[in-house]
Amino acid sequence: MDFSLTTGLASKRGRYLGNEDNKAESIDSFELGYQNLIFKNRVKGLINFFFDNTDNIIEHRHVRNEVISGQTLPVMQLINSGESKAKGVEIGAELLLTKQITTFLNYTFQEVENKGVISVAPTGRFGEKFAPKNKVNAGINYSLNDNIDLSIDYHFVDEVKWERPVWSSATGSESVLFLTTEPYHLWDINIAYQTPKKDFEASLGIFNLFDYRHREWITGPGEAGAVSSKAVVK
Repeated sequence: MDFSLTTGLASKRGRYLGNEDNKAESIDSFELGYQNLIFKNRVKGLINFFFDNTDNIIEHRHVRNEVISGQTLPVMQLINSGESKAKGVEIGAELLLTKQITTFLNYTFQEVENKGVISVAPTGRFGEKFAPKNKVNAGINYSLNDNIDLSIDYHFVDEVKWERPVWSSATGSESVLFLTTEPYHLWDINIAYQTPKKDFEASLGIFNLFDYRHREWITGPGEAGAVSSKAVVK
């Protein structure tokens, strides 16, 4: 059957094929974790090890070209494109400094290995990784008389290397771009208030305070800073 891609462009048309040889995609996930309270329950620490394995990844693929109404267009098909493995560890802690002030910190390290059965790029269809290797989250929260809460959160995300397929209607062929999403740092602030009777609540959040434009994935839009507010009367 003919199909139109999500761009909505008339030139982005082609033919779609079924595939009776596809195997079911399967995912196996394993996680081992430990957490404990220490120093008179003022510190909670945790550590998690994880492993994920995905077999027979089903991917929408450009398999060949056909001339349709005098134009060279792609023929697409869902196929089993390979396997993916992810492993890593998460280490975190929460600290009760005073009755009003709490902090937290966690760090995640992960490695992703993708193996494709179709060799389009020199390093394989999927590239070296599609996920950041290092991530850090930290924050502090201050509570005043159970009525006002102030929180400041910090997030760090490592770079991500990509291989992005590009199909050219002019040449009727597919090429691969090697791209990198740069690492980024985010700061968020949130202030919340509620009346002693809890019949009124209001909050103000400022997100992405300093990094006004960044990309969380290579083909996505730039993520701008934002301000949100909310008020609830009960």
